[in-house]
Amino acid sequence: MHVAIYVDSIQEAIEYYQSILPFEVKYESHDWGLIQYKNNRIALLRRDTTRHEPHIGIEIGPQDLEAILKKPEFANANVEKHRDGSVGFYTKDKYGNTLEFIHL
Repeated sequence: MHVAIYVDSIQEAIEYYQSILPFEVKYESHDWGLIQYKNNRIALLRRDTTRHEPHIGIEIGPQDLEAILKKPEFANANVEKHRDGSVGFYTKDKYGNTLEFIHL
């Protein structure tokens, strides 16, 4: 699982979180970053350039993704391959929170 949050600068956010704990940089670009400390991951989204919104990423296996997509409420899900090679889709839960179901 990961949480994705808005930041103003990917590099500054990485430096900030690394000043608290030794987060490992898993991915970094001008508009998106992923850091990890033990089993805690934070996706950093640059507010002014990303098309994604803050969300909770639920990491699943390929069989789980297939099963979810068979549910009527997800029949029209826009499944995408991400630049890091993962595959998944975004949706809203019944409370309006954004969820990402993602296969790494």
